[in-house]
Amino acid sequence: MEHRLTIDRITPQTKEWTSKVQLIETPRPRKSKDGKTRFQIAVVRDEREEQVVVVLYGEDIEKYADKLTPFSTYLISTAKVRVPLPYGVPINRFEWVIDKFTVVEEVKDDNIQDPPLLPPTRLNTIPFAYLHEQQQNTEFDIIAVVVNCGSIKYVGANNNKCREVVVMDTNVRPTILTMWEDFADTDGSIFTAQVAEFPIIVAKRITRASYGGLLLSTRYNSVILINPPYPQVGRLLNWVKDNRPRLMRYSQQTTVDSSLVLAAEQNDIVPIVSIQSQPHIQLFYVEGKLSFPIADQDFYELLCSHCGQQYRTHSPKIIHCASCKQRAMLTPRVRFEVVMTYSSGPTVATL
Repeated sequence: MEHRLTIDRITPQTKEWTSKVQLIETPRPRKSKDGKTRFQIAVVRDEREEQVVVVLYGEDIEKYADKLTPFSTYLISTAKVRVPLPYGVPINRFEWVIDKFTVVEEVKDDNIQDPPLLPPTRLNTIPFAYLHEQQQNTEFDIIAVVVNCGSIKYVGANNNKCREVVVMDTNVRPTILTMWEDFADTDGSIFTAQVAEFPIIVAKRITRASYGGLLLSTRYNSVILINPPYPQVGRLLNWVKDNRPRLMRYSQQTTVDSSLVLAAEQNDIVPIVSIQSQPHIQLFYVEGKLSFPIADQDFYELLCSHCGQQYRTHSPKIIHCASCKQRAMLTPRVRFEVVMTYSSGPTVATL
């Protein structure tokens, strides 16, 4: 008879063991830094909600691609157990390697005597009200509603692919999550198709970035689960049903260049003195008197028409852009500063 063990009882010295686990996330395959090793990291949990990372290499990734599906239950026997490697996800003191010598058996839904595990409940997510307290480049998890989805864009000197989505929780604090590369393609396409239904996501191992406010961003090892079977997701879905008219005002909010903007409530009038303390990228109203600064200033700048690189010259002409390496016309963008003054003090605004 097989020797069933929970995850915490399995060590590199354990022999002839079997563990009943549920697959809860499968990040995309990637390569080692030297490009020589292709691997995939996944996470499973047992009936006590203990978790462990499982790793697949090379051909085993395709071998198990159709056999390991999210939130299905499996009996895994005698996988290789080791101390996690540096590129792993720090979840447990050990990790498992699934290879051709590992026995993996799916527990079917109709197995009455040994049924699949119930849906998971363990989540450690950060409420949106506390996102601004997270350190940059620190990984954390969120649960959120997707209320808008932008189109794919290419940014920076390397034309990195990205897509912006607006997410929020029950505090109705809309925030932009930037999805990079594969996330922009795969998950972004799903969001585009489902955004009218306000899908719920659990985004794991994302980070915050500060650029004109608070932004969220995917990383190489992030995972985005869409409408996963957590009870927390079910509760948020019920909240969405009760707040659909309110959420709809955040959809279809875009600027001319297809970047997402966050709509403002009529009562979101922020005192000038409080502008710098606003923790989220969203629109709000500011009341004040406008005037031009005393110093002379230019009212436009010239950008590369391909990559948006700014140039100091003010003569529109065709150049060979040093940033994107293409011949491009320098095109003008209006940009200047004004001083806004009210009883709480002055501030400088860029138009």
